[in-house]
Amino acid sequence: MVGHETTAWLLTLFGGACASLACPGITALALPPVAANPNFQRNAALRTVAWGADEVTPVAVNFTEQPLTSALLHVSYDGRQFYGWSSGNDPKDRESNAARPRYSTRSRRRRRNRGNYDGTVRSVQGEIQYCLSKVYGNIDPQRVVVEGCSRTDKGVHARGMMAQIYCLHETTSPNDDPVVDWSIPGKRQPHPRNATDTSYFTQLPMNLTKLAFTLNRMLPHDISIMGIAPTPHPHVTGCNPAISALPFHPTLSCRHKTYRYVVSVGTRADPTKRLYVWHLDRAISTFSLDQAEQACQILQGSHNFAAFQGAPRGSDNKIKFTMRNTTCQLISIRIQHQSTWLDTETYVVSVTGDRFLYKMIRFLVGTVVGVGTGKLTLDNVAAMLLTQSRNNLQVECAPPHALVLEHVEYDAAIDWQPVRS
Repeated sequence: MVGHETTAWLLTLFGGACASLACPGITALALPPVAANPNFQRNAALRTVAWGADEVTPVAVNFTEQPLTSALLHVSYDGRQFYGWSSGNDPKDRESNAARPRYSTRSRRRRRNRGNYDGTVRSVQGEIQYCLSKVYGNIDPQRVVVEGCSRTDKGVHARGMMAQIYCLHETTSPNDDPVVDWSIPGKRQPHPRNATDTSYFTQLPMNLTKLAFTLNRMLPHDISIMGIAPTPHPHVTGCNPAISALPFHPTLSCRHKTYRYVVSVGTRADPTKRLYVWHLDRAISTFSLDQAEQACQILQGSHNFAAFQGAPRGSDNKIKFTMRNTTCQLISIRIQHQSTWLDTETYVVSVTGDRFLYKMIRFLVGTVVGVGTGKLTLDNVAAMLLTQSRNNLQVECAPPHALVLEHVEYDAAIDWQPVRS
């Protein structure tokens, strides 16, 4: 009797771990339900264990949710210390240079300052890519792909950058399969067809909420993950059918983007806003808001904005510029008065469009400000759109520190997950 009681106690203690034991005299034992793990992203299954019967009938487990292989990030960053979004200018040897933490010389405990690297070229894409390579298990960062919806320039900020992340298999190479389908024409590497595509992609190392929390602890202080979601299903309406048939892509699936630029005019700049406002410190007598608004009305709509793009850098970019489509649609462009401080007036220029050329936003702002200050006329703006040339006009490219990517709009429904702070 003592042996039977001891066996029953052990079965109650270890639950299903003792399901293979056979004890005569015990007909059935009801086990307490096991609490489901909230981090386990699969359907819970009922399991019934019968003792003393001739056989144990296993209960099928329904795993309807497949593991995720890609996700969408909502990223916010201060671009003052970054060389733009793209990681193309990052140093080759990241491990020996930028990855080395700097320790404060004022602290005896040698506190680590995240993201403070001396003399290192940094990019937002490169920082996220490097941290993800550590999360995936200290793999080669080249296997980790971080695709942003926009390639912001050096010094430009973002509150609404969208980036898709995924990791390629270690053996994935364009030379492995000559007839491989890359899913998006023109890409040099595979792209996920959905959030659970495992053809060339590795499973995410953890659930989405924990992944965002981990990245926020690893990334430098001037980058923050504001949201995370599974890669949405493509749902693009009112566009080219060839594009709507493609899988979700942060750039190709985008409907429109909204940028915001802050400029102030006056004899004295507000020192508390100088890092994020373009102050016209030259001798400007007046600024005509009415003239600037009329310039915005001329620029709004679908035009060839070749006259509003930056010069190509190098011979390779010059060839790309000649083949690039320079027609863009500005859904909205407007300038509004924001505030007054002493004799300084602050204005906000908001631009929303389907796509933008290299430095196009900054040249648009420079044109609107030039019309408001009297350097340019409305006829000059119309001539630039008509001839696709600046015609030796002094059109200033606005500095990058006052430009912010505010919002990116998609047709696809995005299932944002909670992000722990």
